[in-house]
Amino acid sequence: MTRRAVIVTPSLGENSLGRTMVTWTLLSELGWEVSVVAPGDADIWQPVVGTEFASACQGLGSLDGAGRADALADLAARSDVVIATKALPESFGLLAPIVDATGRRMILDYDDPDQEVWSPYSVPLWRVSARWGRHPLIALKMARVARWRHRLNGRIEYIVSNPQLQRSHGGTIVPHARTIGARGADHTSEKPTVAFIGTARQHKGIDEVRDAVAGFGPERFKLVVTDEAPPDARDNEDWVGRLPFEAAMELLRSSDIAVIPSKSTPFTHGQLPAKLIDGMMAGRLVIASDLPPIRWALGDAGILFDAGNRQALSAALERGADPATRRVLGERARESAIERFSIDACLPAMKAVVERVTGA
Repeated sequence: MTRRAVIVTPSLGENSLGRTMVTWTLLSELGWEVSVVAPGDADIWQPVVGTEFASACQGLGSLDGAGRADALADLAARSDVVIATKALPESFGLLAPIVDATGRRMILDYDDPDQEVWSPYSVPLWRVSARWGRHPLIALKMARVARWRHRLNGRIEYIVSNPQLQRSHGGTIVPHARTIGARGADHTSEKPTVAFIGTARQHKGIDEVRDAVAGFGPERFKLVVTDEAPPDARDNEDWVGRLPFEAAMELLRSSDIAVIPSKSTPFTHGQLPAKLIDGMMAGRLVIASDLPPIRWALGDAGILFDAGNRQALSAALERGADPATRRVLGERARESAIERFSIDACLPAMKAVVERVTGA
């Protein structure tokens, strides 16, 4: 008998879809038929364009509020499990009233500290006042989300991407599961290529890594970035534009170092970057900011540096210039990723969660 699940995700066009793909992949591996719906009709997130997962996604932007609610209620009624990606108004906020009306249970997936950052019930009073003043609509919507979580207490099974979020919300850790892909190129280059995979946003530390690489001069390192080139692109930088997932992974495997220079912010203290696991799985030397989820995932299988410290990042790159160092840490990272973050490694946790929800 076919088991069916529906995942409500905030948007088809944002990187939250990457986490949704993890849940979809694990359930599909367990033999479930999984539908993915979002409230709008945004163009699908570039990295997953053309994948089997993308064909399972559907936007409901053509429907009005009542039509959307009816469509979600119908999908939920025909599904054995209902899942919301993120505790946001556009996902959990749409699914919660349906769950409440039917008396059933659901799964809520946390992979970012959205509630901690935005909810007025999760921060000190002085921060509540400031947040409501700057972002009143967002704070109001997140307050409603928090009330739904309280109302459905005991009927929500939580999954989280890392221990930092587990400390806040409990639940079962289901990391960003990845297919065991090919090992990357041999670590022999005396002029290593440093790969920054993802959009080059300021909070991700792109300026720090650009300056650190430039500080060694044009002949020491080459930096490759999967985003559009800025006006001040340097000679030893290769900006290749935004790529589909497989193309980005091929670029990563051909590089020597995967750099994740995230800044220290309320969000990054609860985030586990998926590109960290991708770099580990490819057997690259991973150089990353020393933030709690990153430290948990990488451990001694890479090089950690103080977030935002350009001198520390430069010192990490200096260590990474040595092919032998890259070879040892890259192999250690790949072994750790296969053991902890492969699909097979993550399946038991996902299976246990859905069995608790369904009573199977």
